[in-house]
Amino acid sequence: MRGARKPAGRISARETIENTPRIKTHEMAWVKYKKKPGKIFPYAKRRYKQMVRFRGRSSRVRSYIHSHTPTGRKISSRPSAYDYALVFEEWRLYKTRKSHIIVISPSGKVMGYFSMMTGKRTKKLSRKTIEAIAKKLAEYDRLMNQKMKNNEKKKIVKEAKKLLKTLIDEKLLLIRTTPMPGFAFNKNKREFVKK
Repeated sequence: MRGARKPAGRISARETIENTPRIKTHEMAWVKYKKKPGKIFPYAKRRYKQMVRFRGRSSRVRSYIHSHTPTGRKISSRPSAYDYALVFEEWRLYKTRKSHIIVISPSGKVMGYFSMMTGKRTKKLSRKTIEAIAKKLAEYDRLMNQKMKNNEKKKIVKEAKKLLKTLIDEKLLLIRTTPMPGFAFNKNKREFVKK
């Protein structure tokens, strides 16, 4: 059975993303609202080459979406520790479970989606515990972006990976990768690649 076709004249989310000005060089943010399924809306307050500032947070939002642009020759498809922190913070404050990262190729095409969401077991955690997880992940991100000795940075990265593994193993954090046609997700390199 074939998937439903989009109505004539309706622009897909992928087309919206690929037609966004400066999508090859600057990150961008969008949202999906709970009462407006299937459509994404621009949501960036300010755009930069390596980050984007959202306009604000709202309980009306079903999921937050932002792009990761090519960084030099390597494409950054992985969420940062801060991206993971936001998933837990959004759940704690607004009960928003989902966040997506769209990976953009150097030519401005959508290579794939990196989806993160809180697991059903997260509902059983106290707000204080969720806040502690978010703060720890945000702290790892802050430390990883500081200049420090290589062995110190390796230690922080190791601790962050251990925390993420625990969150995934305990089904508190769910992660899914969705490559677009013509692309694949390389599990060893943890990035989207051309087929």
